[in-house]
Order: sequence, then C-alpha cells, then structure tokens
Amino acid sequence: MSEQQWTAPSSAILFQGFDWTLTTTVGSGQYYSSWTPDRFNTLVSAGVDYMWLPPPANSGVFDQSTNAGYLPRELDNLNSAWGTSDQLQTLVNALSSNGIGSVYDAVFNHRVGATDWCSFENPNWPSWYTTKDDEACDHTINPGTCSNPFSSPASNGCSAYNTDSGEIVPYARDMDFKNPDVITAYQKYQCNLRAADSHNVPYVGSRFDFVRGYSKQALQSFAATWTDTSTCDTIAPGSKNSAIQQQFCVVENWPSSIYKTCDVLTLQSFLNEIVGYISGVNCAAFDFITKLALTCAINNNQFELLSANGKPPGLIGTMPLQSVTFADNHDTGDSGIFGDGQRLMPFDLKKAGNNATYASMLLMANAYVLTHPGIPSIYYPHLMTFQTLGMNTLVQKLGHVRSQLGIKSNAGVRIVTASSASGNLYAAYINPDPSVSSAFTVAVKIGDADWCPSFTETPAKSGSDCAGTVVVSGPDFAVWSHPQGVISTTTSSIVASSSTPAKTSTATSAKSASTTTAISLPPPNGMQVKLASYSYVNGVLSGQLEVQNLDYQKVVTVYYEDGNGGWNQATNNIPASYNGKLPQFGNYELW
Repeated sequence: MSEQQWTAPSSAILFQGFDWTLTTTVGSGQYYSSWTPDRFNTLVSAGVDYMWLPPPANSGVFDQSTNAGYLPRELDNLNSAWGTSDQLQTLVNALSSNGIGSVYDAVFNHRVGATDWCSFENPNWPSWYTTKDDEACDHTINPGTCSNPFSSPASNGCSAYNTDSGEIVPYARDMDFKNPDVITAYQKYQCNLRAADSHNVPYVGSRFDFVRGYSKQALQSFAATWTDTSTCDTIAPGSKNSAIQQQFCVVENWPSSIYKTCDVLTLQSFLNEIVGYISGVNCAAFDFITKLALTCAINNNQFELLSANGKPPGLIGTMPLQSVTFADNHDTGDSGIFGDGQRLMPFDLKKAGNNATYASMLLMANAYVLTHPGIPSIYYPHLMTFQTLGMNTLVQKLGHVRSQLGIKSNAGVRIVTASSASGNLYAAYINPDPSVSSAFTVAVKIGDADWCPSFTETPAKSGSDCAGTVVVSGPDFAVWSHPQGVISTTTSSIVASSSTPAKTSTATSAKSASTTTAISLPPPNGMQVKLASYSYVNGVLSGQLEVQNLDYQKVVTVYYEDGNGGWNQATNNIPASYNGKLPQFGNYELW
C-alpha cells in the first residue's frame, strides 16, 4: 500500500470491522482477540485494503447497554470494552501482515468526565476545554461541576473561552476547537498513539467522527498530523514518533435532518455542503447521499433516484475520488441481527416481510456500491455474520470481483436505466478505470425487473442479444464482464472525476459518428502509446496519439476495428505522422 492521494484513482476497499453491539455479542473485552487467521483470509479474499477499527479509548456507556467507544473518557487508557491495549497492538500488526492497514476512529468532538461531567483525566485537561454553551455549563442543569479558571466568577459554570464551532451534542462535553490548546492536545494524542515509546499502535489511517461538531480548519490540522510526520516531531519532541505517513482519511459529515427524507432538493443541498467541507482537505467523506438514494430507491420503489440527470446522485457523481460509499454502517443499519442496532437510515425490514427479501435488499445496495465509483466500505455483519441467502459469501465475492476487474474510485458510469415504472430496475455499464481504457467492460443490474447487457450501443432485445459473462449474481442483482465492452464515443456519458485521463487504447471502434474530447493528462507511467482523442465523421477516422520517444526513427501505425467487428491488419490501419513534442509530459511526442 502507498500513501493515499485523493487526486489519483484508488483501488482501495475499506472494511468497517465492527457493529454497534459487537462488544455484547462477542463478549466484553474479547473483540480484538476474536480475529483469527480464517477471518483474515475472508478479508483478503474480499479485496479489503483497510480495516476501520472501533474507537480504542476507555469510554462511557452510550445507552446503558452498549460500550462502543463513542463517549471517550480516558484517551490514554486503551484498555476498553473491545480488549486490552496489547491485544489492539497485536491485531493491528496481524492485519498489516495480511496486507491490510488499520484505520483509527478519531472521536474528537466530545469527551466525558471520569468522576463528573468535566473531570477530564488521562490525559488531564482543564474543564474550560469545554465550550461555554455546553449543557454542563448551565447551572440550572448541572450546578457547580465545571470549575472556573478565572479569578472572577462568570455567568456560567464552565467559564470557557468560546461557544461551539459546530453542532452541539447533548450526551457529552463539546470540546472548544476555537481554543488552539485543544487542537494541540488532540494532535499530541494522535502522535502518542503511534509513537514507539508511547502506545505504539501503527495505524495508517483515520476516520474522523462527527466532524459537524468542529470547523474545517480544525479537521485540516488533525488530518495533517499523520500526513506530515514532522508535525509530531514539533508537537511531541523527544518521542519516538512514527515515520508512517497517513494512507487513508475519511470524515463523517451528516445531519439528523436527512435521516428520513427522500426529497431530491434536500439531497442536493446536503451534497453541496459535503463538497464545500472536504474541498481542499486531504480527506475523503462518507457518501451519505448515495446511501440515502439507495435506501429510498429500494425501500420506496423509487429507482429513478439513482440517476441525477444521467449521473449517480451522490458524492460519487461529483467528487468520486474523495467519496467513500457504503450500503450500511453501525449508525444507519443493523447490528448483530436483522432489525437490531441503531438503524437511523435503515432498509425497511417491515416492508420486506421476511429475512430473505430483506437480505436481497441489502445485497442490491452492496452490488451497487462495489461496482461504482468512490472507495467502497463493506459493513461488518454483511461480510462476517449475515448468512441469509448466502449474503456474507456474495458480499465477499462482490469485493473480490471489484478487485479482479480493476474497478477504481474514478470508474466511469453509463446509466442505461433507473426506473420503477415497469418493475424496479437500475442498470449501468462501468468503465473500471478511464485512465487506462475508454471501454465500459462491466455491467451491473439491481432490481426485480429483467435486464441483460449487450455491450454494444444497441440494447439487448432478447436473451440471444445478451453478451458478457456473469461474474457474480444473487436475488435481484447481477454483474457481468466483457473483454472488450462498450467503447466510449462521447465524454458526456462518462461520470468520473474532472481529472479523468483520456482514452488510452491504440485501437478504436469505427462504429459511431461522434467525436471524443481530448483531456490533456500525461500517459500513466510506463505506457508507450496513449490515445488522446479521436473522431469518426462521415467515414473518416482521425485522432491524436501521445507517443513515448523511444527511438528517433520509428513508425507509428493505428489499427482499428471496423463496423463488422473485424481487425484486418492489412486493411484496417492508418499511418500516424509526427506533430510535435509534448515537453510538459516528459519524453513524449504528439502524433
């Protein structure tokens, strides 16, 4: 694995390695040690690159039954309901040995006290690190528990410096991120987590919880702590700080207002908010818009929500390289068993009526996520515990297929249909990596209506017109692959990052009368010839190539497929001529 660059396509798959009730179902203190070699093999087979681990700090009990770590109490005490600090370190090292990086769940927005609401211990922080508009500072609610750091009494119990810089949570103390000392305190904690002479847990990534509680500027400071390893040398001098640079970073940004809505305008408004928050930040964001669109489409027979003017409706349709998609997580869906857990944005178990139909709904969502742009996240019970309809095995195979087919975060999407008019059907062709090829070599279908791909510009009208090979299928979903696929002829049908490179095949289809648009990006490392642009108009095929200057005396010939699918090299060829140098790309020429 290499350092995650959010401006480049990624083949990564994230795995959320826990659910909300796992400390109860596995047993308190038994989670870290429950990971055995056969479970690592499941992750490897599913193509998992990163495992998001639960918050490690000793914490309070959230709802009197679940101690999942989201009420951090003693940050420097890594003995928690998940297990001991030694077991955590052993698990992270074992994951690394299997080629899987560990992602730290950074719950920074809030803390709880050790003996009262504001007694922050291990590390010891003063009570005025709390925001002054926190409920603990209201004498009518909690008289006298937050000490006054100033000589003269203030009008509230905390006498803190500032109001909250984001949304207030009612269940813990909101930290004051306008206070630079609070930012530094958390950064020092980040450094100590990985320092060899401190906690020595070699995390390679971060998931930032509830970033709506603090500013974008604070997030940028936290994201930079592990990205630039010199930061820890400044903040924690003398410590044996880790030289491992951060490889993965994702933020959780979602408001309670979208838990239940399926309103398209609300979705678009929130999408704009997410885009604004992560623009210029070296992190991705969880794509709650795609999650909500899938939930509404499947629950309410509104499959048209899966197309926004021909594009995917979520963050993957706008900033796919910085999008982490998911079918469910510990907040939105089930934990332990069907129908248990938080279920704040769930698929409708009541509508399903039985476990088999419900499992089919979850599988459709996973099939979408694991074939589309963005970095997909697989949820623990979907892969490890839910066995109805062989769900865990099918999700494992979907992850494996994504890896085998080379689908990356910049994947192109050509939506064929998204409708519930005559049965529920979403179908699309997928270009696994537009920086390598212009061909849409994957097809996916979800929904109860029949469909199969033709992998041509002409839709299949009968079974005999179907093309490609089914690589994985289940109730109401299927994925096909094709060695050549649909050759893209217009950029308008491709949904990908604005930095998507142009087509790179030296063989083109002469079936269309459309023109491609060149995108000025260099060829991938090691590529000798890249197709920059082409057109086929009125029977004339023309284009431009980026050619590596390997020899001064060379002949460049373009071979192409004719309208009948033929590759007659004797007749279907065009000699290319030198047109100039491309110094911006290094040793390349334009032909």
